[in-house]
Amino acid sequence: MNEKSEGVRFGFDGAHIQQRTNALAEFGDWERRQYAGFPHLDPGQAIRIIGEIVALLPEDSRQRPVDTNGVQRLHKILSKIPRFGE
Repeated sequence: MNEKSEGVRFGFDGAHIQQRTNALAEFGDWERRQYAGFPHLDPGQAIRIIGEIVALLPEDSRQRPVDTNGVQRLHKILSKIPRFGE
């Protein structure tokens, strides 16, 4: 399929697809720059850091069971959004 027929198939013209492709490439460049100075951690280091952060929480907060209701509610809401191409 050529670019024109592919664009028409999804309701976009070639110029719109090119503009979105360029925007995505710009975002990729920006994202790489954000993490360029970020230290790369091995899994053990990451777990230790998470443990240090959790240790900062008050003791009663650390003893409570984790409440996942908010995450479950968000997943339910997001499941109603149609996926691209379906």
